[in-house]
Amino acid sequence: MTNKLSQSLLKASFPNSGKITSESTRLPRIIQFGTGMLLRALPDFLIQEAIDQGRLNGSVVIVKSTGADVSEFSNQDNLYTVLIKGLRNGQQVQEHKIISCVSSVVSAVDNWSVVLQYAAQPAVDILISNSTEAGFIYKPEIFDEQAAPSTFPAKLTRYLYERFRLLGEMDAPGLIILPTELISENGLVLRSFVERHAEHNLLPELFINWLRIKNYFCNTLVDRIVPGKCEPNDVIQINGVSYTDKLHTAAEPYALWAIEGDEAIKEKLSFFSEGSAAFVTNNLEPYKERKLRILNGSNTFMAGLGWQMDCTTTYDTMMLDQTRIYTRQLIFEEIIPTIEKRCADLETFANETLDRFSNPEIRYPLQTIARGYSGKMNNRNVETFFRYYEIKGQLPVLSCLGLASFFVYYIPAGCDNGVYYMMRDGVKYNYHDDKAELLCSLLSGVSSNPEMLKEKIQEILKNNSIFSRDLTTLPGLLDVVARFASQILETGMPRVLRGVLSK
Repeated sequence: MTNKLSQSLLKASFPNSGKITSESTRLPRIIQFGTGMLLRALPDFLIQEAIDQGRLNGSVVIVKSTGADVSEFSNQDNLYTVLIKGLRNGQQVQEHKIISCVSSVVSAVDNWSVVLQYAAQPAVDILISNSTEAGFIYKPEIFDEQAAPSTFPAKLTRYLYERFRLLGEMDAPGLIILPTELISENGLVLRSFVERHAEHNLLPELFINWLRIKNYFCNTLVDRIVPGKCEPNDVIQINGVSYTDKLHTAAEPYALWAIEGDEAIKEKLSFFSEGSAAFVTNNLEPYKERKLRILNGSNTFMAGLGWQMDCTTTYDTMMLDQTRIYTRQLIFEEIIPTIEKRCADLETFANETLDRFSNPEIRYPLQTIARGYSGKMNNRNVETFFRYYEIKGQLPVLSCLGLASFFVYYIPAGCDNGVYYMMRDGVKYNYHDDKAELLCSLLSGVSSNPEMLKEKIQEILKNNSIFSRDLTTLPGLLDVVARFASQILETGMPRVLRGVLSK
């Protein structure tokens, strides 16, 4: 019978894994709202690195917000394994890290009073969250003295008020609050929710002043693909040692946790060393911009183009010569020139992006990328067209082909009960986009009529409910995109792509 992961197994079989061994180093420093895989495989992973390297002394207390059962953690002495699988600098890597920085896991449902006890501990001065976008909302509620509020922002407000009340009001030490929800300006949004909860519950004006003066709500950007469990029957095998770990998760090698803050924040989070995947910056925008344009922008162009090359996943597109060359040239020749004055380390990030796309352990479906396709195309790529034309005085041809593939993607095969669908290899696929009905209705029946196709593309390019800027104002863009779309329909994407790449 395979042993389960435990402190005794850790000490016996992995004596160099996890530096938290004594009671003094297990004293909590960080409280974390959320038990999800992203938190466990990114913030907790990087906190563990800092502990292992002697840069941080302390532990993480996790608050489980939904459900009362925390036995999945306690049964393993709050330990779990992160398995790193993928490419780094083009080379396959297989690594592991046993996370031992979690000292306790508390249910907010069953033990809200215990959660509030941590608010009264001055040493616990960092708070991390990931409540997902669904839980990152403002919902008015009146606080109950005994029960936890329902949403995370309300829980945080109650937690902060307890700290304020018990540690000396205006003299109470504040927190560094690091939300990792994938929402723009997540720190500022969270602070606005907390202030609204305070006002709704008629909490003292002095408390709201303390919120604003003593607490740091930092905007953050996180980036790591965490697919979840990967080992059959939860059996982990490392260096000849086998054990069961029901909390294990896989993660890609790439990791980023950028935190926006000033020198005071940098000093307080000094355990995130230079060169670490976690760092403090005074401006998050360049990191958001390069991710949006290079990683998100290129795979948005590829969603339609790759689908028309009979690929199913991003990984498939990197295994096919034509689409791999297209992606590389698109990034280096057309996207990077438009952001090189805005962002740093672009070549490194681009090569890391290509490694991520090529990771055989993470095969990201093109149909998933194409959910909300019109919004993604607008947010991620429209600005690239205008910037490229302004810099180069000509159109970005590869981007134009990617845009043409977007229009071909929305030419429907049919409509059932008002729901448009496409067909590939005899399989029906519905569109998942709030603009699908508009796009498909406009593009329906244009396949054999190039003039009508161009007319409908022009109508869509000018539609400000789809694109935030009128792309027909770029000289020649309509002609190029319409011609590419006609060629794709007439001869197929492989031939069109070969012609573009050979020039």
